[in-house]
Amino acid sequence: MLLELDGLEPEIEEQAMPSVNHSYLTKQLIYELEANKTWEAWPELTLKLNKNETTPDISVFEPGKIRPNFQSDTIKCEEMPKLVIEIISPTQGIQRLVDKAKELLEAGVPTVWLLEPFTNNLLAYNPQGMKRYKDGKVSVDGITIDLEKLFKE
Repeated sequence: MLLELDGLEPEIEEQAMPSVNHSYLTKQLIYELEANKTWEAWPELTLKLNKNETTPDISVFEPGKIRPNFQSDTIKCEEMPKLVIEIISPTQGIQRLVDKAKELLEAGVPTVWLLEPFTNNLLAYNPQGMKRYKDGKVSVDGITIDLEKLFKE
């Protein structure tokens, strides 16, 4: 018996194909964010938003805010992080990530960073608007990252 499901397609969040630069920056960001034990960086953690869900490149929490439970895993985290970081891949459109940043802010994430590897820029979004950082140390809401160190080849 053949069951036809014409017109039924699963809704899947389109994921960018992570490149070498994307993977490198993810690794460097996690290392730098966790270096002084002030923050915990969680890669690829699915967040449950107001109306749907999303899986950012990195979600940053205060230490101990969320914990693994190896007896009962949490598939969608309802706790909103202090910061979400998205690294723009060559195959991604910027507008889609800007819309995602707005959705994250509406869901209670205080700050969203969009990292542009090809321009070495960081776009920091919060409820008041957006600010572009091009070099030096960036400190937003108590979270600091050194862009020159991050983009050093």
